Amino acid sequence: MEGLEWVHRAPQRVRSLALVASIGVQEAEGSGSYVFEHVKYAANGLLALGVVELLPHFGLLGSRAERLGYVRNFWESDQRPLRGLLSALDTPLLLAHGRDDFLVPLWCAEESHGLAPQSRLVIFEAGHFLPLPHPAGQLDLLWPELESFLSRHDARGVPEPRARVEPLTPERRARPEPFRLPRLVPWWVSLALCGGLAAALGAWSGFILGSAVALLQLDAGLALIAASVGLCLPALGARRGHPSSNVLLSLWAGWWRGALRLLGAFLAAAAFTGAAGEALCRAAGSGAGVALALALPPAAALALARLFRLARGRSG
Repeated sequence: MEGLEWVHRAPQRVRSLALVASIGVQEAEGSGSYVFEHVKYAANGLLALGVVELLPHFGLLGSRAERLGYVRNFWESDQRPLRGLLSALDTPLLLAHGRDDFLVPLWCAEESHGLAPQSRLVIFEAGHFLPLPHPAGQLDLLWPELESFLSRHDARGVPEPRARVEPLTPERRARPEPFRLPRLVPWWVSLALCGGLAAALGAWSGFILGSAVALLQLDAGLALIAASVGLCLPALGARRGHPSSNVLLSLWAGWWRGALRLLGAFLAAAAFTGAAGEALCRAAGSGAGVALALALPPAAALALARLFRLARGRSG
């Protein structure tokens, strides 16, 4: 949040500040934990700069310099605690946000609006790419709001009364609010639950985790890291007392097969829920729709597995 930092360091040089689809409070960044987010970024760097170098990708994954830039973009744009800066902000602030933002949830902008004394929150019926032209964004509606706000504060010292502006008849949200879970549950609880689920169900947990990620109720990095650790726990318990070299080799072999199956289930469930989850939520309501969206992928997989076994039995 370079804009907030700039106002904090040199308030006399800034007359107003506009944040469009921006993160304000740190809790909206993935897991909500500064430390764990950097664990994710470090794992991301290991994959992009280490593992990829060992794979023959023929340039399809970009050059090393491009991948380094990608990794540094996440590492250096980390979210630090900004509540104090927002609360102490004496500069007029415009918060323009899309109701259906899938990267920065609306509650983040609402939280920033509640903290900043002179803030105007304008909610658009749009997603994260609000500043782009139609149909991807709503630049045609955003630009007049920006122009009016900036013109109003051409002169220093003009106050901005706190206000919330949204369509007179906003669309009713049947689906759950994106990334509400990190605000309600500490990141380490989510981590433990995901790891325990993977330890108990193995690759089947991928169906549940993939659905939760597709519904924007769970951070993808947190889910995959926790599941990777959880897959190791049963294998460690089963091989206790064996020579360490055998344990490591068998653990690696078992983890690799389990991880591939879990990742496949994760991606399949995410694709299914991404296509059908919103329709289910709109048809059955938010709570029931989420339950259906979480239950259908593993149920469908179980049914397909059962049909496959029956077909093999008849052919045999």
